[in-house]
Amino acid sequence: SMICEDRGDGPECYGETDCTDGIDNDSDGAIDCADSECTDSVHCSTYFGIYEIFVFDPGYHDLAGRSLTFTPDATVRDQYTYATAPITDFPFAPGTGTTTTTLSLTDDSSLVYNLTTMTGFTFYGVTYTSFYVGSNGYLTFDRSETDYTPTDAEFFEQPMIAALYDDLSPNTTFPTTVHVDETATSVVVTYDNMPFIGETVANDFQFILHSDGRVEIAFVD
Repeated sequence: SMICEDRGDGPECYGETDCTDGIDNDSDGAIDCADSECTDSVHCSTYFGIYEIFVFDPGYHDLAGRSLTFTPDATVRDQYTYATAPITDFPFAPGTGTTTTTLSLTDDSSLVYNLTTMTGFTFYGVTYTSFYVGSNGYLTFDRSETDYTPTDAEFFEQPMIAALYDDLSPNTTFPTTVHVDETATSVVVTYDNMPFIGETVANDFQFILHSDGRVEIAFVD
């Protein structure tokens, strides 16, 4: 709802001005996400995710040779800060974890991975002990996913972290390998030599999920 006041210079109207402060800003009995005016706030989405949107426009940033680190904001609920840094190789060397697994992914496939060394990974306030690794460049947390035609609606159907959300295809020609490494404080998923279907150029990228909730996505090339 809107609250309007006339302070002598004409009416001023305002609604729920902050969807995360725990205050009924417009005094309509609805606080934060319970207020209809917060429906479109990212803080009130049913699910959250981290991803890169790739568009064929030279004006957009190319993330090859860079890593992105998303850190939970301790002062604002359901919000992350981020930082970026240059890289020349995978931040975590594949196959060097306390435990290491090679996943047998095929085209448009997804496999569940259960944590065995790290106790859990917290994503937007929910702690997970397993997740799904999709061959099309993403991790999902509620169920297996094999889609490769992303839309906002599809992305927000469940918690997801996506480096590439596209039609990738594990290939024995390169060959493609997908490693999962664990330590006591992180789980690392590495896509090594993963091509787009029908193409001859491969992609190298890596997810690092930390026990403190940080997420790193590294785009080597």
